[in-house]
This record gives sequence, structure tokens and C-alpha cells, in this order.
Amino acid sequence: MQKSLAMMYIRILEGIYEKYKGDIFNDTCISEVRFF
Repeated sequence: MQKSLAMMYIRILEGIYEKYKGDIFNDTCISEVRFF
């Protein structure tokens, strides 16, 4: 039970990551440029 719950949670996180990867990547690049 605990293991399957963790796997489901990881899949949800991966789905969110795939969905927002482009936006997060752009925000990170902009932030890094500001810092340097």
C-alpha cells in the first residue's frame, strides 16, 4: 500500500514537471541571468 501510494505520487509529480518544465526552465534561466 505504502509503495503504490509513493509511486502514484511520483507519477503525479512527473506529470506536473512535464507540463510546466518549459515555464520553470525559462524562469530559472531568467533568474540565473539576473544573479550573474
